Amino acid sequence: MHACSSFKALFISDPDRAESDAISIAQAGARIADQKLVKDVLRRKVTSFDRVMEFFSTHPNIVKRLKALQEFA
Repeated sequence: MHACSSFKALFISDPDRAESDAISIAQAGARIADQKLVKDVLRRKVTSFDRVMEFFSTHPNIVKRLKALQEFA
């Protein structure tokens, strides 16, 4: 039994399978370069639905967060 078994409900993915999941993703070639991913996200428009969801969220919209980070750089 894994040490995190009692916390599995808090994870997005099963921590016991993390290593095999990472290998599967790498073998599938599903990795997107970090910069390409950031550019793709920044191209998205913030919709009115995004604004409403942001109101109920604990974090700002990802597009807004990335733009703020770019201002610091």
